[in-house]
Amino acid sequence: MRLEALLPFAPSLSDAAPKLQHLLRPPREFLAWWTSELRACVPSRLRGILVPPGQVIELVVADGAAKFSRRRGTRSEELARIGLARHEEAQARRALTNLRRQIQPKRAHIHLGIAAGQVLRRTIDLPVSVVENLREVLELELDRHTPFRPAEVYFDHRIAGFDDGGRRVLVELAVVQRRLADRALSIARALGYPPERVGIAGEDGIDFLRAEEDRESEGQAQSRAARIGIAVGVVLLLVLPWQALKMTQTHEEARMTEMREQAAETDALRKEVQALLARNRSLPLRKQSGPTLMSVLEELANILPDGTWVAELRLDGAKLSLVGYSGSASALIAVLEESALFSQTEFASPVMPDPALHAERFHIVATIGGK
Repeated sequence: MRLEALLPFAPSLSDAAPKLQHLLRPPREFLAWWTSELRACVPSRLRGILVPPGQVIELVVADGAAKFSRRRGTRSEELARIGLARHEEAQARRALTNLRRQIQPKRAHIHLGIAAGQVLRRTIDLPVSVVENLREVLELELDRHTPFRPAEVYFDHRIAGFDDGGRRVLVELAVVQRRLADRALSIARALGYPPERVGIAGEDGIDFLRAEEDRESEGQAQSRAARIGIAVGVVLLLVLPWQALKMTQTHEEARMTEMREQAAETDALRKEVQALLARNRSLPLRKQSGPTLMSVLEELANILPDGTWVAELRLDGAKLSLVGYSGSASALIAVLEESALFSQTEFASPVMPDPALHAERFHIVATIGGK
């Protein structure tokens, strides 16, 4: 029988929730047993429409057929046999339709059973220290105890007991070839009954897909962590440059404010000097061999153009040093040279523009007198 002919009957696999069902498996199995016992009291012609929720249905693919049985502990009740040969296609369709009247995939736990003859069993004696990483150890030991490599099989295990005073552990290893299990899985899904687990027919405690589900969960967790890491990285790439620009802007604004305050203080000082000179202009000045500091300040206040302020003034004998800011510092040399009080005027350092103040910083030296 062609599997493609059964695909229209298959429901969406997205409805399965294997992990949640795995957690709820023990209470559901008890409920399935209890309801199945109650169902035995119902007339046989009514049993087909009474589907106990959460019942365990075992599907075994063997001898060219898919056999569905209802598991009740160690007992099983055969529900349907669906032939897989091409000449049995019509009969298989009818059997599958009748089965769906009794068993709905969404309301049953489907267990795919591998025939015991297709399962290789080994009992392995290992140190008890490997119990925490038992599955990883068994995967490394597979090619020593079986004729297969790990990539060729599905395997599961259960602890059979302990020996040597609890220092050794006896592990029952069950192995099935992937090609056999994958074929049975394909048939189950094509029939519309995707299984929750794949074990040994008629037995509990073995699930060959347990490791695959664990790897899938681990892969999803790693993928989720990677996506979170990428998102955090993108946020940092967007936020950090903006934060750096904001800090730079704040620093420049603070520096500009400080320079403006210094300029305002200097301008206020110059105005105070000019007012002091105006009040004391009529007072006699002490005779000196050369110009006095007061006369130098008065001359500078009179000849320096607007937009120019002196931040530092030093007078050492006849040598004058001026440091300040001006809208056009290069023109100050000519202004000072025109004064009868100053001579040999020159820049002590190059003129430096200050974008924050929109002015040029100058350092001028000159000689008092000499003309």
